[in-house]
Amino acid sequence: MDFVGPESHTLFTSLAIGMDWLPKPVDEWHLDPDFCIAERFVRTVKVVNDTAERGIRLISDFATSITTDPMQQFALLQAVERHRRLYPDLPKKTLNM
Repeated sequence: MDFVGPESHTLFTSLAIGMDWLPKPVDEWHLDPDFCIAERFVRTVKVVNDTAERGIRLISDFATSITTDPMQQFALLQAVERHRRLYPDLPKKTLNM
């Protein structure tokens, strides 16, 4: 049960399925209709990291829109990273220092 935590019930709630099959022996799970629904969902769901993919696309577009020279793109990204460390939040009081 190391993989079960406080948010584990979210899957069952979202799919509106019961959890009565969980304490049964694993080789009997396939007989439970709720398990079959959960298994079908888990096997067919598409997993993507939209936030990371959008971030990569944004930085790629940004870097290539300014320069096509790889060394300049690298220097630009380093400058952005340094700036983000210096100014971790964006309220006006931070920027007006």
